[in-house]
Amino acid sequence: MDTEQQAHDIVTAIVHLALSLELKIVAEGIETQSHFNGLKALGCHLGQGYFMCRPMPMNNFFTKFIDDIDDIDVA
Repeated sequence: MDTEQQAHDIVTAIVHLALSLELKIVAEGIETQSHFNGLKALGCHLGQGYFMCRPMPMNNFFTKFIDDIDDIDVA
């Protein structure tokens, strides 16, 4: 998205369409600060990707992000 104008134009069109339909936008595959900043500036509501957090085992996720791991059924 950073270096290819066509990719940026496609993302921009999709975000504008979603916003015009009053949809909640989740950007996936955010890998850099630049991606994050650009998508935020376009109006994306949520995002996920390596920039936010690398993949990790489920138990590590709960330890790092969830306070009350004993209250969660992960079966």
